[in-house]
Amino acid sequence: MLAPLIVLFVYNFFICKIIYKDMPYIKIKKILLFCVIGGSMFLVGCGKTPPSSVADDSQKVSSESSSPSVVSQEANLNKRQMDVASTSSSPLLDCQQSDEKEKNKCLRQNNLISAVNSLSEKSCKDLAEGDRQQCLDLQTTLRAAQQKRVDQCSQIIDSARQQACRNQVYFSLAIKERNSQYCEKISSPKDQISCRRLVFDLTQKANNKD
Repeated sequence: MLAPLIVLFVYNFFICKIIYKDMPYIKIKKILLFCVIGGSMFLVGCGKTPPSSVADDSQKVSSESSSPSVVSQEANLNKRQMDVASTSSSPLLDCQQSDEKEKNKCLRQNNLISAVNSLSEKSCKDLAEGDRQQCLDLQTTLRAAQQKRVDQCSQIIDSARQQACRNQVYFSLAIKERNSQYCEKISSPKDQISCRRLVFDLTQKANNKD
């Protein structure tokens, strides 16, 4: 039961930063709200409060992620957030905008999300030309994380996406093995903090059961 949740947790954690990098701030803000709610539900289920050193790191991440300037910067740098909903796919966007240009852009994003969620290469090839490679790279990232194989990330040519893939695999390994050493291999300091915090919470929960 925990394994699929971990895959979903980590998958959405990183995929949102790539898919939503060009979204307007107000839409990113709504997505981040879902992330915070879902993440809180997950961490409450983990049970224990981390020690002061870990808690301090958690507060830093929380305060930084709530800042509009940080949110915008993270979007531009392909930063990620995740949605821990009880579904096996990334959430689709609400494309009810009155502006026709924005609506078309939103629908294009939804087509990309649906194709990635399908894990079908054919679905990626049916997308607009500019989205095809991104879709294939995201599918490669998901498979690499599921199989816990960092070497599969080398199939991705784009350096930023390849690094995002490696980060996701290390995150998956850290959570599965409850080993924070994998967290140190993640390139983003903020993601390292989130990784260590989650490993700690899962370890505490396991110890409480023993």
